[in-house]
Amino acid sequence: ADLLHNPDFENSAVASFFSEECKKSNALVVEFIDLLVQVVLKAFRLAASFYINRNNLMQPEKNKSETEMSLSATLCDGLSVLSSSLNLAASQFGQRSFQNFWVAVAKGLDSVLFDGLIRDKYHTAAAVRQLVFDLNAILTLFRSHTTRPDAAMPMMSTALELLQSPIELIREFMDSKSGL
Repeated sequence: ADLLHNPDFENSAVASFFSEECKKSNALVVEFIDLLVQVVLKAFRLAASFYINRNNLMQPEKNKSETEMSLSATLCDGLSVLSSSLNLAASQFGQRSFQNFWVAVAKGLDSVLFDGLIRDKYHTAAAVRQLVFDLNAILTLFRSHTTRPDAAMPMMSTALELLQSPIELIREFMDSKSGL
């Protein structure tokens, strides 16, 4: 599939002969990656179902600092599935295919977590701190592949920033948007 992006191949006499086959092969790889992403997301959703569906976030004590917090126990199985899947894909895919894979997994996780944990939910300040801690654990899995993994999960990152913001800043933001 990488032959299509090679300028020497494009200008060769055999390019037109193989171009259709390369395009079909490339489409097959894209379809395979999409299916694999769906499998990984489903496995994560099943492994972390208690964490996502029950929204049973461990409530840290109010006087605990960020360094004393621990990962939600109900998220550990999901992280294990995610880590195993990423490691296996990294060892089997080429660089471009793996990048497409992990970005699609991160975007899918962003949607799964946002829908399950943020949308239409109320969170205490302690629960928000726990969510931030848990999201950072998830983002750590992607840090070896990019310097800004939070950019691949914009809904969760933005939602948690807003949830951590003082209410006055949010009101100012909403007032400025309503005046447009």
